[in-house]
Amino acid sequence: MVKVAICDDSEIQLEVIKSRLREYSRRRGIEFDFSVFTEGDQMLKAAEDNGGFDLYILDIVLHGTKGTEIATTLRERKDPGFILFYTATEAFSNVVETVQPCLYFIKTLPAEDFFNMLDQVFK
Repeated sequence: MVKVAICDDSEIQLEVIKSRLREYSRRRGIEFDFSVFTEGDQMLKAAEDNGGFDLYILDIVLHGTKGTEIATTLRERKDPGFILFYTATEAFSNVVETVQPCLYFIKTLPAEDFFNMLDQVFK
């Protein structure tokens, strides 16, 4: 079972991500146990309390702690979880180089592209 933390301050986007993960699970046979957060600080605390997650799906533009700050904190803690930035803008794509391993995905791209990106994570 893959432990996934999803952090986005939009309930609609959280539902989209969960739906895509369910579909990916159905297609690839990978089981997910996901936890959903609307604030970065909540997610960071849960990661610390529970020994981290295997995959973090983070929006970058959040109220409060930004996704880039969350990723930096995770790496400072030596958290090995894979980070997938799932955001509406390409403006922060340079952050990918500083918080490896991670990928960067634009929310408006089709589900198939999201699935292909997850294939890269799980290969």
